[in-house]
Amino acid sequence: MDQAALQKFSRTDNARVLLENAHFEGRAMIFNHYATGASLISVGYADQPSKSANSAATLYPLASLQKVITGAIIEQLTSEHRLAMTEKLSRFFPTIKDSENITIRQLLDQRSGIKMDETTPNTVLTTQDAQLNYTLTQLTSTGAGRYNYTNANYTLLAAIASKVTGESYNTLIQKRIIRPLNLTDTHAWDQLPTSQLTASGYSYANGQDYRSNGVSRELVSSLLGAGNYYSTPEDYYAIQKGLRNGKILTRDQYLDLANHYQHDYDGGLYHYSNGIKRVHGTLGTSGYDTVYYGTEGNKYGAILFANQSPQHSINTLARTLYDLAYYYNEN
Repeated sequence: MDQAALQKFSRTDNARVLLENAHFEGRAMIFNHYATGASLISVGYADQPSKSANSAATLYPLASLQKVITGAIIEQLTSEHRLAMTEKLSRFFPTIKDSENITIRQLLDQRSGIKMDETTPNTVLTTQDAQLNYTLTQLTSTGAGRYNYTNANYTLLAAIASKVTGESYNTLIQKRIIRPLNLTDTHAWDQLPTSQLTASGYSYANGQDYRSNGVSRELVSSLLGAGNYYSTPEDYYAIQKGLRNGKILTRDQYLDLANHYQHDYDGGLYHYSNGIKRVHGTLGTSGYDTVYYGTEGNKYGAILFANQSPQHSINTLARTLYDLAYYYNEN
């Protein structure tokens, strides 16, 4: 990276140019030194027809960035000795094929042998039981035990947490995640505040921005534990820090959730040998695109919440912005 060229402009200005050139619309957080002096950039419209701009208060779907939150609740329950990583799925869902051979650890690491396409139900699923039952009717279980990424694993984990505690998933999120971190901008899909703007989904196509896409409430309602919450980059950074600083998990508990980095994907995040973690989420072809790319200790990183997916890979864009954060301190 040409640091001399960068110095002509602020880090925020450089980041904005990169985002705009990629046709990214949404909000980005680029940070080093544990978010001291982070660059916070909003680009484009949350709602294009009304010309309502994306801002710090705009809410975006977490999509798969939510999975590590569900994983953290499971880790809390194992630390409380109410659940074990070696516990078999058959304790909770004996009718699932091969459930007697599937462990909590395998669900967390997407190695259960369970498969399920991201399908959309015919109606909005308004209760947790309906959301769970939809997943149970859609999934298949191969018994193979090899890596296969599917939302179903985390829906089952959310349901297991409810069975163990006798509390709904939403209650667990409130008690174990939102309140300990004092989050104000993280909400369930069906509890979005009317006082805040939820970003509409768009796409860039044929040289034009803001091709309306959006996402159906039916799809979001089916993603229990795996993508049915909305948030902001700032709140999500607080969650990532909370996974290691004792507010949600201790560092040792985080390492346990991450399975001590045995595989590329463990506990809701991808972990790489260079000390980087990453997680990426989308909701079908809605235009929503989210990514967290940063160091395991949360010192350096980039968080991108898009309501218009960039022209090229958002993962590549996040890595570029990570480099900007790493090499360039000026804000």
